[in-house]
Amino acid sequence: MSDAPSKKAKKSSRRLLDSMPYSTALQRRRVEETQKLREEVEQLEAILKTRQTHRVLTEVSHSVGAGQPHANQSSAWTRVTTEYKKRRYAEDVNAELRAIQAHLMTLNTEIRRVSHEALKSYLETNTITPMACTTKQAADILWTILSQLSEGSDDSCRFVNRNSPDQNKVNSTVRLHDGRLVLNAVCVFHRYDECEHTVLVGTTRWAFPTSGIRFEGHHWTVISPTLSDPSYSSVVQSCYRLQPKVTDAASILPTDLESARGLVMGILGKKMLSAMQLMQNALLCQLDLGPCMLK
Repeated sequence: MSDAPSKKAKKSSRRLLDSMPYSTALQRRRVEETQKLREEVEQLEAILKTRQTHRVLTEVSHSVGAGQPHANQSSAWTRVTTEYKKRRYAEDVNAELRAIQAHLMTLNTEIRRVSHEALKSYLETNTITPMACTTKQAADILWTILSQLSEGSDDSCRFVNRNSPDQNKVNSTVRLHDGRLVLNAVCVFHRYDECEHTVLVGTTRWAFPTSGIRFEGHHWTVISPTLSDPSYSSVVQSCYRLQPKVTDAASILPTDLESARGLVMGILGKKMLSAMQLMQNALLCQLDLGPCMLK
């Protein structure tokens, strides 16, 4: 009678083992067998591809060398083999170029995404001014205006510490007061004279009291001859872009960033828009603005 419970326990444990779908050893063995089968398939496919290539080369060689002496057949076989190697090399190069192209497209998409993130908050002003004077005369007028920005301004925004290393470069220090907010900036303008065009490039970097952020303004002006309207001799195209730059994301809170961005972008945007309008008016009137530029 005492053997009955033990027999029942053995039967129940055997049924429990039989009910398990796979044991660990069986599963490992099947994985190894599957891997071996895959390797055999790859080897067979490689052998098949080699034999197919050899058959094609043989058929081409026979068709080329039919009716020719043995020496000519050997020469034809050499030519076919050479052409096959060239084709394989071209296919390999094409595959590499396609891979490089795909990588470049992915990289370009990532760069465009990052650029969009960097430029998602900016102010931009564009002006187009037809001029009756020549390209050089218009460039001289505008360069005089930009150079005299350094001589002074109104009480809220002053261009001080003017420095001209050469006739095609102007450095200035800018100080802006608006209530309790004080901003300092470094402003640099360059002039590039080409055959028929003149390009003016300027950069202004504003230091904000809060660490971790600054504001950059970029100015581009292209002065070129106009061919569309005979009543004008040249055209002045200007663009000014102002945007924030986060220099240390860990040292500034998102709320402080948004607050500084809204405050400074509003103040600087109005000042720079006023400057662009006054420069355009000066170009149209061909007048010298004198020391007062920003109002």
